[in-house]
Amino acid sequence: LVGEVAAGARWRGMRVGVGKAVPDAAPYQPLTEALLPLLTSLRVSQLAALVRPLWLSAVAPLLPPIAALPDLPELPALDPQREQERLLEGLACCLNGLATGAPLVLIIEDLHRADEATRAALLPLAPRLRESRLLILLTCRTAEAREQAAVWETLDALDRVSPIRRVRLSSFDIAETADLVGRALGVAPEREVLSFAGRLWSETGGNPLFLVEMLKSLIEEGTLTRTESGKWRFPPPDAPLPHVASLPTIVGGRLARLSPTERAVLELVAVLCDEAEFPVLARAADDPSALLPALEELVRRGFLVEVEAEARYCFEHGLVREIVYQAIAPQRRQMLHARVGDVLEELHPERVESLALHFYRGGIRHKALTYALQAGEQAQAVYDYKSALGHYRRALALVGDDPAARWEVLARQERALSTLGRREEQGDVLDEMARLAERLADHVRQARTYLRQGWREVLAGQPRAALSLLDRAAELARAAGDRDLIGECLTSEARAWWRIGDVLEELHPERVESLALHFYRGGI
Repeated sequence: LVGEVAAGARWRGMRVGVGKAVPDAAPYQPLTEALLPLLTSLRVSQLAALVRPLWLSAVAPLLPPIAALPDLPELPALDPQREQERLLEGLACCLNGLATGAPLVLIIEDLHRADEATRAALLPLAPRLRESRLLILLTCRTAEAREQAAVWETLDALDRVSPIRRVRLSSFDIAETADLVGRALGVAPEREVLSFAGRLWSETGGNPLFLVEMLKSLIEEGTLTRTESGKWRFPPPDAPLPHVASLPTIVGGRLARLSPTERAVLELVAVLCDEAEFPVLARAADDPSALLPALEELVRRGFLVEVEAEARYCFEHGLVREIVYQAIAPQRRQMLHARVGDVLEELHPERVESLALHFYRGGIRHKALTYALQAGEQAQAVYDYKSALGHYRRALALVGDDPAARWEVLARQERALSTLGRREEQGDVLDEMARLAERLADHVRQARTYLRQGWREVLAGQPRAALSLLDRAAELARAAGDRDLIGECLTSEARAWWRIGDVLEELHPERVESLALHFYRGGI
């Protein structure tokens, strides 16, 4: 249905961007997936003329084609909330710019799977775009959206800030079922067709996905066949149709009729999810020489569809993909994830979120850790600190008992918590960092932990309580001979005194001299 909407909009001369939310994706992934194909060299140059450089710089971390523009201004650092607001303002300006040349249709599929940053972005974007020639189309599964309070609250909030039109896709009635059967089989709704459609409707309750999968199953098992003249031979009225216990039962029966090669390819596509580009499949397939015939058969049977513009394959329906994925034997599933991770690492090393996920599910812990940390850094680069925390928590589960590696991951987690203002959690993390640094007898890590503990007190409005911690940090930094770290400690101590209300009068003379030297060397 979404494809028909997109095709109709393109036929009418509109610009169309389509993004589909997938689990464990990068922040704003559905938005960037929808927008990047639209950012051709010509359109980027048009945006450069239509949008102020300030807003282009703001959105550059999210959209690499815009980041490639020359002479973009460097933006001053702001607090995280204002930096995110600046990014979203830049995004709104670019959307307005894209809609200037032609109406723009932005489609975000499966909102119930979208990351928190994407959902949060929709709320401030909606009122900014009321006067633009932009249509935003969101799709979600109602049942799954209702199960997730955050998703349902997003939809309600969108309704309040910019009234939306909700289109609920209900089950088909008998007439609509007959129309579907007629269109699917290419026949007129004659009496025999209407009778058959009525029986299908009784078995499926008019659920469109059940209807389609039931038709495919009946054709594959030979219950619904063609005569020599090409006409469809429908099952006799007194012959019972298979009872539809559940969608997994129907799909499971269809899987059982595939050859081993076809099923292996289908499982590979299920593991790749929306990244099943043909070059990746060709590298990861069990038997590359049998790949193309298997793909063609899976498309013919209605399991897969070709996305020609992106040279990839995807399932006709996400629920079918989930059923196929869950049916893969655990040991084979782990092997496929590990193999896919190796292939993606070679072909698409920039997809750090996917690499972290595949190596994690593939049991390759050291690579999963590396890419989880990179994914956290990328999330922070677009001010999505909550997603960054999720990646760091996963990384923490992967480091095991290595105290040095655990300290390094905790240090990243602590900074994200500090940025989010979650002081209690930040304190707990700092306490663990202190225990690990003491266990390692590492003066530098001890100094950095005390430094962060002191700065936490400053941010919590307790600068006097910070002074003893910062003093201890400076002593340990001197013991380690780390001059840059000494400078950081003294700078933080000076800022603490500034918050109290005095700086130079309260600092010891040798600290003032050291601080002045640090500022001089830093060009401050």
